[in-house]
Amino acid sequence: MIHDYSYRPDLIFHTTNKDERLYFGMEIELECRNGRTDPSDYAGNMLERYDLAYLKSDGSLNDGFEIVTHPMTHDFFKNEATEFWETIATLRDRYRVMTWGASTTGIHIHISRTGFNGGAHMHRFLNLVYSNEGLYSTIAGRESTRWAKFDDVLENTLTRDEFGNREWKTHRGFSKKITDGRNTDRYSAVNTQNRDTLELRIFKSTTKPERIKAYMDLAHASVEYTRGLTLQQVKDGALSDSAFIAYVRENGSLYEHLVGLLDQLGISSVRLAEQNVSE
Repeated sequence: MIHDYSYRPDLIFHTTNKDERLYFGMEIELECRNGRTDPSDYAGNMLERYDLAYLKSDGSLNDGFEIVTHPMTHDFFKNEATEFWETIATLRDRYRVMTWGASTTGIHIHISRTGFNGGAHMHRFLNLVYSNEGLYSTIAGRESTRWAKFDDVLENTLTRDEFGNREWKTHRGFSKKITDGRNTDRYSAVNTQNRDTLELRIFKSTTKPERIKAYMDLAHASVEYTRGLTLQQVKDGALSDSAFIAYVRENGSLYEHLVGLLDQLGISSVRLAEQNVSE
């Protein structure tokens, strides 16, 4: 039931709102114990039967596979994909697959480009993620300088100083990531090389449904929070971690799993704001 890494099936879009344009696709990497093949047989049969996901091989894994979902909206993924969550729970409880404790596994979330309002929106989204590495890494459960780099968007630009002398300055190259994603690092916090999606690669793998749903909440909130921000709001600090967490908590009914994880981690907008002032 494990397809080759290059396998690309016809996509099946799942939604509870036919007008929704923001879709997510998730890749969950896991390792099997003692070379067992029955976890993949079970998962492949279950997920393909309901057209929810399929299995692929991955060269970064020692003896496992990755679950690749078909595109789903935030609401469908969390509340309607019942068989998906049953499969994840069975892989954890019956087959004892390895995720959190394995150094080779991660979770990636693909976000449809059609769900953004354009290049400026993508720029704000990237700026939010890359400007708050500490927050995103803490929620994601890992720091990865190999598979999910936060330092791949730096660009050198030739400018002139106050005396007219030429000098090189380093700055964030978000615009280049959007317009020329092919020349940026694929193994970055947000991979922009894919034609149809932005890929958020930062997450530590897990088989806990609550945490996976929190990851999805984070992806959705990051897109929606940056959707309507004005230039003035950005200049006034709207892309700070404290402002973003305040938005998440204000919309706690939509992001209940992320709020639960924030509480578990002891993260609040007030605490982040105090920390930013002290720094």
